Amino acid sequence: MRWTSQAVLVAVTTKKVFGGSAWTTLIHQDKLLHSAFALWANSTLGLMAHWSQASRQHLGRARTQVRAIQTIPCPDFTRLPTKVLREAQDIMSQISRKRLLLACHAHQDRVRHQIDAAAVYLLAPNAETARAMIQALSELRLAWCRKPSVHGYNLVAMQALEKRYDRFI
Repeated sequence: MRWTSQAVLVAVTTKKVFGGSAWTTLIHQDKLLHSAFALWANSTLGLMAHWSQASRQHLGRARTQVRAIQTIPCPDFTRLPTKVLREAQDIMSQISRKRLLLACHAHQDRVRHQIDAAAVYLLAPNAETARAMIQALSELRLAWCRKPSVHGYNLVAMQALEKRYDRFI
């Protein structure tokens, strides 16, 4: 994943595709899980989980070997009720029509914030906990985007980090 030029870590497609180190193929019979996983993986928490396990030898990039992908922390979406998975599918359908900023701009990306909220609501035990988690995510997003291994000293990313984005939170 190149944080300074890619916006999406996981994409859902109806076509069968080959995986590899750039795009890994998730194969599961329950199609509802695909949307829940895509929401999670493209949320700030999902991006951070991937980033934390990847090799970060080059600034602004994170490379994960195909076999190492199974060690990346991920919620067990098979435990979610079908109703919640259908809601995730509906949310993913709506959000997938919107344009995401590059991953290194997660702190200022309104669509990413919507993805974060959706991912949190999928996993939070109640609305109060979800609200607290979403509030905490605003600081976490900014702290993560400030990591050199995320912004890669990209000039545009560095300038964006200097601005305040409280109005988006």
